[in-house]
Amino acid sequence: MTNDWEDKRDQIIGLGERSLKKSYYPELQQRLRELERFKALLDQSNDAVFLAQLSNGRFVDANETASRLLHYTNEEILNLDINDITPADLTIEVAKVSTDDLPDPENPPIITTQLITKNGRFIPVGITFRKVTFEDQKYAVIVARNITEQQKAEKALRESETRFRWMAENISDGLMILEKDVILFVNQRACDILGYSYEQIYE
Repeated sequence: MTNDWEDKRDQIIGLGERSLKKSYYPELQQRLRELERFKALLDQSNDAVFLAQLSNGRFVDANETASRLLHYTNEEILNLDINDITPADLTIEVAKVSTDDLPDPENPPIITTQLITKNGRFIPVGITFRKVTFEDQKYAVIVARNITEQQKAEKALRESETRFRWMAENISDGLMILEKDVILFVNQRACDILGYSYEQIYE
């Protein structure tokens, strides 16, 4: 029995010709390289990616984009939970992820909300959640995309449309915009000239 145990011990700790440690080492190194490549890809992402425990919302990992976006170090993020960086109403959405009755787990909905940075600034983001399980523990993969520029562009478009409509309604000529015989816009003066209401024009 003693010789058998010593033989097994030598294999485990890396001694002798039949070392289990030596035979496993190349595979371990390969897995580590794969993990490092995956982490590098995540860090190059334009989106902030978090991994949080579903039981308490505490972060267990985050990519570099998350750190840059929130102005926290990675170590600081790991001392936070999702409630520390999001408005209170998002807690309800997190609770939904922890259940098994998501409408479409493969295509999670995008939730428009805000993230709170270390200095208290609010950043508009579109967030998706996906539930994953590692070693019988349930986690949420949280991907947050900064939509600040998108919202600026949408606001500028709305303001431009408002200005156009104001100008179109305050000119003395009738104005109609067509595309492939489809009326896209008509002003009140054009309706008056044609003798139709807005509703009749668009029918």
